[in-house]
Amino acid sequence: MKIARVEQNFEMWQGNSRDLVFEVEDVEELGQASIKWIASKFGSDEALISKSTNDGIEVNGGQFTVSLEPSDTEDLSPTVYYHEAKVRDEMNNVYTVAVGKMRVLRAELS
Repeated sequence: MKIARVEQNFEMWQGNSRDLVFEVEDVEELGQASIKWIASKFGSDEALISKSTNDGIEVNGGQFTVSLEPSDTEDLSPTVYYHEAKVRDEMNNVYTVAVGKMRVLRAELS
């Protein structure tokens, strides 16, 4: 679990729902782990979207699903953002497990 999967890129429309599924290598069970996922502008420390275990992230074995709701992206400008997921295991070790680009596309209808 020590190496991040890079280039976990995806596109989505403003104001849409989307489930992002991430599989963590070399891990069979994430049940005791704490997981955080964020999306931000490149070069910014401010998370525009933040999800965590039991608050938008569901764990299933060695994978987890980040559930994005329409309200998460409806006010985002159509551009490319950075996203990252980190796992804190039961030994309190922290691992970046996914990084990539989130491209938000302009939606004309709300």
